[in-house]
Amino acid sequence: MVTKGVIISFLSGAAVGSLAALLFAPQKGEHLRGEIRRRATSAMDDVNEYLRDAAARTSDTMKRLTKKSAQPV
Repeated sequence: MVTKGVIISFLSGAAVGSLAALLFAPQKGEHLRGEIRRRATSAMDDVNEYLRDAAARTSDTMKRLTKKSAQPV
């Protein structure tokens, strides 16, 4: 199972790598800022999707455990 720290580290590394690649690529400032904005938005969308999925899995697990704990032993 992939831990939360590994996923956050991966996403952080990907963001830093993307930003470095953009900054070292020869582009006009306006184009560069637009590209950074698009990639940042995309990264935030990916993070939000991951968090929604994690919340749904957590909710499902809590429901399952609550139902299981209500059963007599």
